[in-house]
Amino acid sequence: MLENPVLPPHPTILAAYDLGQIRSAKPLGGGMFLTPWLLTTDRGRVVFRGTEFRQTLPAFRFQAQTMNQAAAGGVRCPRVIPDRSGACGHPLDNAVWAVHEYLDGTLYGWSRWCAAMEGPSAFPDRLGCEVAFLHDRLAEIQPEGDPSLSTALPPIQFAALQRIRDHWERGLATLAGAPPSEAGEARAALLHLRGRIDAHWDWLLRTADSRGIGAMPTQPVHGDVSPVNLVFAEGASRIGLIDWDCVHLGHRLYDALGDVVIRPPVDEARFQRLDTGPVRRYLESYRRSVARPPSPEEIACVPAFCMARQLEDLRQRLHVLPHLPQRLDREYAALIRIRVTLMDQIRGTDRADWGMSGG
Repeated sequence: MLENPVLPPHPTILAAYDLGQIRSAKPLGGGMFLTPWLLTTDRGRVVFRGTEFRQTLPAFRFQAQTMNQAAAGGVRCPRVIPDRSGACGHPLDNAVWAVHEYLDGTLYGWSRWCAAMEGPSAFPDRLGCEVAFLHDRLAEIQPEGDPSLSTALPPIQFAALQRIRDHWERGLATLAGAPPSEAGEARAALLHLRGRIDAHWDWLLRTADSRGIGAMPTQPVHGDVSPVNLVFAEGASRIGLIDWDCVHLGHRLYDALGDVVIRPPVDEARFQRLDTGPVRRYLESYRRSVARPPSPEEIACVPAFCMARQLEDLRQRLHVLPHLPQRLDREYAALIRIRVTLMDQIRGTDRADWGMSGG
């Protein structure tokens, strides 16, 4: 029996685990589509969560083994806990549900994050070192299962860039043809900026083709390195990393950039100006720390990776707009405008702005 009236989903799945008495259950923020649940049990706290990104056991096995092998290698991340039979995941309702360790700590809000990145502290240097450590460990592991991730899901996969752009266009056409929803301002902002966004897609496809990004080597990557997934705990030697639903074989520098350096708080206009300084500082720390330093060809792709991350954010917002609560409408509209403004500036930079030699 729970000591509170809040009930997590799928109790028959939970019954397969040796958790002892579940004392309380609380829905958590975050998670790409399905709400994670924090369970307090006789044996401590765990997280019960489902992923729609991995709808088959072979696909989830890749995620679970990546997380567990990364944790064994020293990465601070939540392991997937097996049930009594040794199974690590349970398919149900077009998702795979599993019990994960709970990673204690604090998430930074966007304003605090941006202040830390632009300030005189060693935070960008530490972050670059941490992500380099993550990628070194992920490069060493050999998870079983199916590593593929649908191109309809984040993040952008460069080997399928045209297909992803086509998916974006279909979604935008559907949005344009639908009756106005409650998310009126955000919908209007996205449609009003459609021409500028199209130009940025064109630029990204040309740049990715000329740089050969789609043919570059890949490795296991987290897929969503972002402040909302980085956990800071007092006394912990490493930064924690949660929400591994997007793990796949991808480009490590695109993963490293994630949403950690060009992501402004919606309520602070000063962060809407592109500053490549933190990007250079962060990537320099990454380059110094990683076992296999990025090649000149990889470094030359940094502007394209930063552009792709802005487009990925818009792609995710387009996905949720039809169901967006009214209370989030103005915030989403502002973030859409900010992302497009930043993309305008990314296209206006040259190689020297990113710390690259000319040419």
